[in-house]
Amino acid sequence: YTLTARDLDAFRNAVGDDAQAYKVADANGKRMAPLSMIARMGAEAWTASAFAPVAGGNPVNLRHVRDQVRYLGNREVWVREGDVVDTRAVIVAENTNETGRLRTVRATLTLNGEAIAEITIEFMTL
Repeated sequence: YTLTARDLDAFRNAVGDDAQAYKVADANGKRMAPLSMIARMGAEAWTASAFAPVAGGNPVNLRHVRDQVRYLGNREVWVREGDVVDTRAVIVAENTNETGRLRTVRATLTLNGEAIAEITIEFMTL
């Protein structure tokens, strides 16, 4: 997926963050956003497809338990308009008990072909 200025605006509006950082352009005139933006976008993109089948096709049956983002490398990463973002996810655990099914998914987030973060998310299906 290639990030656009519209994506940056939508994220900023969704989280209620009107920080100047989202409006600042780099030396090439491309707007930037913190890496946490694409971590959230990546999680949203694969959550529905990973969990909807076990929730009877209804995302309302899903209950978020926790999520964690682990950044790879030791540099601060900003995304820019035109960057290519991709996410690959695998189910790493699935447990069923009397309250429902707990599923853990781990995704690797890439930016312009480089792995930059791992996202782990758990949901309970009722």
